[in-house]
Amino acid sequence: WYQRRVREAVVSTQSTGHYYITNNLRLMGDADLCPANPPQDFESLFAETELLKKNCVIQSIADVNIGSTKWEVRQELQDKYRALLLTNLEMSIKNGIEMDLWRYTCYNFISKMHQHMTQYKSIAGLHKIFLHASTGFFSQLLQELCETYRKKIKAMPSARYLGVIQETVDHRMVEEHFKYICHFCLVKLGDIGRYNNDSNCAKAFYHQALQVKPLNGQPYNQLACLSATHNKDDIETLYLHVRSIAASFPFPAGQA
Repeated sequence: WYQRRVREAVVSTQSTGHYYITNNLRLMGDADLCPANPPQDFESLFAETELLKKNCVIQSIADVNIGSTKWEVRQELQDKYRALLLTNLEMSIKNGIEMDLWRYTCYNFISKMHQHMTQYKSIAGLHKIFLHASTGFFSQLLQELCETYRKKIKAMPSARYLGVIQETVDHRMVEEHFKYICHFCLVKLGDIGRYNNDSNCAKAFYHQALQVKPLNGQPYNQLACLSATHNKDDIETLYLHVRSIAASFPFPAGQA
């Protein structure tokens, strides 16, 4: 099922240039960090990811090729990280699952491909496909998080990209966990757009992340990186870096 959805995401992004959720989820009920019927025990699933993580360290460009051992491990690890986030969100965040998901199954592969794109022409095509598939994965993950924890993602009718999370009157810690993971996914979707040289897509996701958590400085830092590399606007870049540092929750990288 997941491989089919990834293929659909790749086809969608190749034909339209973007992947986005168009349907509105309206699932009623209070937020719940532990779904009623989790697919697998959290502790055992987490132990499996720790073992797989050790075998997902990229050592050469051959490791990022489709069908390689590391590629297969990456896919399995990605599925298990996704299952952890959908099993117990609170424990997942406490154990840094979302960070490991990004680092071991996305960023490390993107970084290695980027390093060798000029050396191997075939890597450029693989890099493009990988970015499209990653966009599809994180978009689908956002939708599944809403379904699992009975929250809402409202797709804006006239927007080309994913809609923002609707605000609710409940400000309990469960809300903060959910907002955090949605903010994380939106920032990473923006990062993927930036790596794909799609500045409009990246900017849209960063601004949507700001709407979810407006006091967090990370989207401003990422917008500053986007301004520096695409707009070449020194004044705008400086302004955005200052915003990232001056935010109530400043982004550490923005202080460098």
